[in-house]
Amino acid sequence: MGEIFEAYVVLNQTLNLGLKMQDLMRAEGTFKSLMAERINLPKELRLNQDKLTQGFEYKGQLVPRARAMDQNTLSRLGAATASKLTKDLGQLKLQMNQLNKFNQMQQLNKMNQLNQKNLNKLR
Repeated sequence: MGEIFEAYVVLNQTLNLGLKMQDLMRAEGTFKSLMAERINLPKELRLNQDKLTQGFEYKGQLVPRARAMDQNTLSRLGAATASKLTKDLGQLKLQMNQLNKFNQMQQLNKMNQLNQKNLNKLR
């Protein structure tokens, strides 16, 4: 697996996100798609998620910063990033809850329609 996937695994464990392997792989695939656009890979590769995911992995390297950051700056940066991720995750969970409620209502509506049809047949 690529280094980005490994980073997602560590992030998932560190922040206790509870993401499943499929979610992590989907995130990695999305990242690869964005990188493919950025580096101008041929369109047939950019649009073919399977080829891109199976045939490519992201390799990074650790390089010195242009200017060193002290621990306080790194802590603030980390806290701001974690806060944004937590907020984004909270919004995603809210959207998922709303979607689940909508799906439940759809199922109830279908059951209600079936029950109404059965009642009409009995009359």
